[in-house]
Formats: sequence, structure tokens, C-alpha cells
Amino acid sequence: MKSFIPAILTLTFCFFNSSCLAEVTKYPEGWNFPADDETSQTWRKSDSQKFLAVSGDFNGDGRVDDAKILLSEDKKLLGLFVFLSNFQDSYKIIELDQKAYEYIDVIGIELFEKGIYRQRGDKAFHEGDISFKNDSIKYFKYDGAYGVYSWNAKFGKFEFVGLND
Repeated sequence: MKSFIPAILTLTFCFFNSSCLAEVTKYPEGWNFPADDETSQTWRKSDSQKFLAVSGDFNGDGRVDDAKILLSEDKKLLGLFVFLSNFQDSYKIIELDQKAYEYIDVIGIELFEKGIYRQRGDKAFHEGDISFKNDSIKYFKYDGAYGVYSWNAKFGKFEFVGLND
């Protein structure tokens, strides 16, 4: 029960203090959030963030972190970045992946909530129960495969797990 008290206090404080949920506006040099005309695919319309941004407590520290798909200024690359919240308006930026710019038509992210998931496996994917202790980032190809970036507290970094439906 004691472990829930700090989380409840943090959530209560953040509810009354909107700065806890401050939008990340400073991106890594050379990277920008995609423009509306770059993300007008029909499938993106069902999500308010167009499957380009999610927030959650990715590393289990009780702070709200952000993940965003960004595009390089030269329009050659798409990147998945995490903004781990250190303090108010302070973030540690981690680049998780890069792909060719053309993938903007089919790549998205969603919040993958902590919990235990059962997966059918084959040679390319994990099989059996898998536990996610924190909110994680579902990284997917529209109408295709997906995987999850999840924080590994033991090693202090994100790990990718390929999953399937």
C-alpha cells in the first residue's frame, strides 16, 4: 500500500498542476514534428495524436514521459524518440529507431499499457506470457507487424520486443 501513496500524490499534484503534462516542444537538433500534410493518411484520423505521440510513465519513476515520431529536417529520415521527464520541463532524449522518410505513410505509435500479455509465437516473434512493468510504446506498421519498446530497469535502457496479434 505504501508504494501507491507516492504515485497517488504525484497524480493528484499533476491533476491540479498542468505543467506536469507540459508538451515537449524542444526537439533534437535537425528533427521536427511532422506537418499535417505529411500525416493525412486516412488510418491516422482515428487517433487525436495521429499515432505520432504518446505519453506514459515509461521508466516507472512516477513522471509523465513522452514518445514522438519526428522527421529529419532534410526529409530523409523518420525517427522514434523518447523524452524521459527528469524534472519540470527537463527531459532526457533517447532515440530508439530510424527509418527512411517514406515510412511516415505506415509507421505509428500507441501506448502499450503495463500488464501481462499472452502471445502466439513463431520464429520471428516472442511466444508465451510476457510482462510489462511500466507503460511502454507500441511501434507498429499500419496493417502489419508491431513490437514494443519497454524500459529495462536493470540495464537502464529501452528494449524492443517483437510481438504479433
